[in-house]
Amino acid sequence: MLGIKNQGTGTLRVMELFAGVGGFRQGLEQVRTPAQQAAFKVVWANQYEPASKKQWAAEVYRARWGVQDLVNEDIFEVLQEPALMASLDALCPDVLVGGFPCQDYSVAKPLSHSQGLQGDKGVMWWAVSRMLQARRAAGAPLKYLVLENVDRLLSSPAT
Repeated sequence: MLGIKNQGTGTLRVMELFAGVGGFRQGLEQVRTPAQQAAFKVVWANQYEPASKKQWAAEVYRARWGVQDLVNEDIFEVLQEPALMASLDALCPDVLVGGFPCQDYSVAKPLSHSQGLQGDKGVMWWAVSRMLQARRAAGAPLKYLVLENVDRLLSSPAT
């Protein structure tokens, strides 16, 4: 289970950034503790594609899991909205998962064309960083961070 130990404290509450159609959620919500209770529960998700008028991934996510915990807004705007952040605080998340857009880090591009943290999609890393800082500032730092494994993430060619 990715080295994450629930330590008998019940179900870990998950917030999902760049949720797409819910791949992380699909996997996490299948995991059971030895007592057969859910090990993870997604309590908040964000999916927004700024370049698209039609939010296809968000529509698929809603069709699968409903609308109660999906925020389909630009994550940087969410991070600036006190009411949305307060509602997130009330959910007491333990875990942040994210499959953020990786085109600017991908090894599918030659290194000379990779834009890393400065690319149009690469800047999404800063949303993860800001969310972690916001949780710490709220006095409730996240216990775990699980990100999609993307080559060049830790060695971004553009800084």
